[in-house]
Parts: sequence; C-alpha cells; structure tokens
Amino acid sequence: MRKLIRAAVGSVAVAAVLAGCSSTSSNGGGSGSADASFDEMAKTAGKSLKGDPVKIGLLAPLSGAVAVLGKEMPAGADLGAVWVNEHGGVDGRPVEIVPIDTQADPKVAVSAVRKLSDQGVRVFIGTISSSEALAVMDEVKKQDAVFVAAGPHAMEMTHQKFSPNTFRVTDNAHMRQFAEAAYIAKKFPDVTQWGAIGTNNANGKGSLEAFEAGMKKFGGGDDKLVAKTLAPFGGSDYRNTLSQTSGKKPRVVMSAVYGADAVTMYQQGISNKFFDSLDAFVDNANEWQVARVLKDKMPTVVQAFHWAPQAFDNEMSTFLADSYKKKVGELPSGFSSEPFSAVIAAAAGLEKAGGADADTQDLIAGLEGLTFDSPTGERTIRAEDHQAIKDVVFGVISADPGSKEGWKVSDLEVIPGADVMDEPDPAK
Repeated sequence: MRKLIRAAVGSVAVAAVLAGCSSTSSNGGGSGSADASFDEMAKTAGKSLKGDPVKIGLLAPLSGAVAVLGKEMPAGADLGAVWVNEHGGVDGRPVEIVPIDTQADPKVAVSAVRKLSDQGVRVFIGTISSSEALAVMDEVKKQDAVFVAAGPHAMEMTHQKFSPNTFRVTDNAHMRQFAEAAYIAKKFPDVTQWGAIGTNNANGKGSLEAFEAGMKKFGGGDDKLVAKTLAPFGGSDYRNTLSQTSGKKPRVVMSAVYGADAVTMYQQGISNKFFDSLDAFVDNANEWQVARVLKDKMPTVVQAFHWAPQAFDNEMSTFLADSYKKKVGELPSGFSSEPFSAVIAAAAGLEKAGGADADTQDLIAGLEGLTFDSPTGERTIRAEDHQAIKDVVFGVISADPGSKEGWKVSDLEVIPGADVMDEPDPAK
C-alpha cells in the first residue's frame, strides 16, 4: 500500500477523474460548500476495482454548533477514497465513505456508531469534539471495530482512557499547545501577561491545561498566565467571559473556543473592542472558518492549523487542495486534510494487516507503528499509545479589505511534530 499511496498524483487516471467531475467554479475565494459530488468522484475512481466496497464510516458534525468546522470533512474523506481507489484500492477493492451526522453530541455519535455497525461498517474515522470522541471510543471497542480519530485533541484519548481500538492521526493537545507556546513566546518575547479562554468541556479543559504547561516551559513561568477562563460550550453570550479576561490585562490571549461559539465570541469581541487591547490573539482551533464568516471584519490573529495547503509542497497536499478548489471555489482547510489522512491510514493499515477482510486484531496490529504519507508529509502512528507524530502549523490571519475573500493568511510556519511530542504513557 505504501508504494501505491506514494505513486505520482499526476497520473492519467487521477487527472481523468478530476476532469470528469469538475464544476465551473474555479476562483480562489468563493463561498461554495462541499457536496455529494466528491462522493461521485470516489465512486468513479473505484469503477475499475472488483469486489464489494470497503466501507469506512465517517463520524462528522454536519449540523449543530460545530458544523462550521465539520462541513469539509466528507469532502476530505471522499478525496482520500479517490486517492486510494486510483492507486489500487484495498486488496483490489474500492473504498467507500459512509458519512453520518454526529452533531458533535456524544450520545448522537454513539448512536451513529451503532447504526453503521448494524450496516457492516467496522472501520470508523472522524469527529472533532473530544467529548464525542471519548464516547465513540468506548462504543467502537464494544462493537469490535476500529476508530481512527481525525480531529479531537484530548490527551485522555492516548493516556488514561487509552483504548487499543482507537488511533489518532492528528496532533494532540500537548503537541499543539507546546508548539503554540513556543511560537508565541518567540514572536512576543517581551510580553509578561498571558491569558487563555476555553470551553467547559474535554477539548477546552485539555487545551488550557496543555497551554499552561507549555507556557511554563517556553514563556518563563506560570506567573505570566494571569487569566484562565472557561465558558459553557454552546453558549450565545461571551461578553462576560471577554470582560473577565480583559480585566486581568493580558497582552496575549489564547483561545480554544471553536465552531459557532467562536464566531459568536469574535463578533462580540469586535463589538466591545476586546481585540484592540491585545498584542496578539491566538486561535487554537478554527483555522480560517471564522474568517470566512467575518470577512474584512476579521481581527488579526495567530492561527493554529491541522494543515494549510500554502505551507506544504507534496503530492497529496497539491491533490487535496486542487481537487477541492476546483469544485468548491475555495481552498480547503485542515478539517478536510485530517479525514483524508485517516482514510489513507485506515487503507494502509488494512493492506499491512493482510487485506480488506483482516480481522480487528490484525488491523490494530497493522496500524500500530504504521508510517504513511499525508498532506502534511510523513506521519507515524506510535505503537505504544496510537498517537501519530505529525507537524503542527501556525500562521497569521488578518483582514484584507481589498481582496475578494476579505482576509488573508501570512507568516506560515511548520513546527516538526517530533519536537513537541509528549512521552507515550497509555493506561493499558
């Protein structure tokens, strides 16, 4: 599978699939959205393959408070299937993505796993919210299936709540927050007052805890973290949270608020001039999804990314970015790259395990220690704790009133994942 996955993206077959399924939208700053046409691309790419499709269940928040982030996930997963199918499929069989809406709700996500399990799905990818991912982990193990997490960062997933049936192909809270702390300490060495805002759930709490630890290492001590605030997830009023934070007079504030909550917080922060008093605001979670809503009203923020196509020059990155932009009219974000990478990992794991019909234990063994290519380059899943080693990306998003989008990305920097990894310590 590694040979197939690393084959050149410029092959005649892949080019034909893209040409046959393209739309007329090709500008770089459109406001389109991913649709079922990506699913058709995957099916077209698999037409020459024989046998029943290998079904991979995609657990994604397609409605609710996190849908602003989750809407790209089906396109990313389907384009991962296109890539795999055009390079031989799994054991000569096509990969098919079966998406289902989790609403970022743990109970809905568990029901989704049960529903797809009843349909014969035994490999799951996806989720963004750590709370739903933790619930999915337990259900997947009960179903004797495998879960390849593509978005959640909670440290519990690969530590105290470690499950042999779960793998994570994206970065965890320690990796992101330590990279973040190092990045902003370097960019703002004279700042002595820091703040942090998160949501009162597994994702927010874990991110703030890791950020505080990162600041102790890179920022000169925890005495600099003067404001740490948790707000209810799914809230509609962040004015009190912002007021409490600004009252402590931090110069740089990190936020782990995500999805529709983040859009609301930004809008209220602009209204009350919260951002005007800061040297920098660091967004841990939203990539350019908030900027797409705010357009030229977007404040200047230091932004963390799962992946940014402008930062990587490799075949998979180019394929994902060009394929998405050709159909939707805008560049994809890391919320498409991670399900893409999860599909690649799952397919490679099955091949390593002996093929599409490999049993769960063989698939687990196939994924442990797996090295595979992705839009951010090579990733390796540690056998000890099932955490992938991947690079972390940071940059600056700011308003750009003269452009069609109304905002721009600049100063991208890739931080090697191996430099900010935590030690493997699963609770086996």
